[in-house]
Amino acid sequence: MRQILGIAVKEELIQKSPFFGERVEFLHEKGRERTLSFDEERKYLKAATPVLRDVAMITVEIGLRPGEIFQLRSEDLRIEPDAPHVHIGEGKSDRSVRDVPITWRTLLVFNRRLSNAKGEYLFPRMAGNGYDWTSSQLS
Repeated sequence: MRQILGIAVKEELIQKSPFFGERVEFLHEKGRERTLSFDEERKYLKAATPVLRDVAMITVEIGLRPGEIFQLRSEDLRIEPDAPHVHIGEGKSDRSVRDVPITWRTLLVFNRRLSNAKGEYLFPRMAGNGYDWTSSQLS
C-alpha cells in the first residue's frame, strides 16, 4: 500500500500519502512462521510421496523454496568434499541468487536425484500420465 500511494504522489494523482510525513501506526501482524516438531517432520516424511519427501527434506534442511527446488539442474550441485553446496541462480529477488551449503541429509537426497534423473532437471514435471525431465516445473 505504501508503494502504491508513493507512486500515486509521484504521478500527481494524489497530493500526499499518509505514509510520508505523517506517522502511520501498523498493527502487529501474526507471523506465518511455524517450526515443525521432530515428530511432525517424521510423520510427514513417512506419509509423503517420494518427490514430496525429497522436497520437504531439502526445504527443512537447507531452506530452499519449492520453486527453487523444482528448477534445480545437475549443474547447480557442487558436491566437492570440502564444501558441498547448491547454487541458486535465480529467484524471487536479487538476494535469492546464492550458494547454499548442503547437509548430509540433503546430500543423500541430491545423490539419489542425480542418479535417477533422466534429463537436466533433478525433479520432473508432470506431463499427462508420465514425467517430463527436459523442462522445469515452473517453465
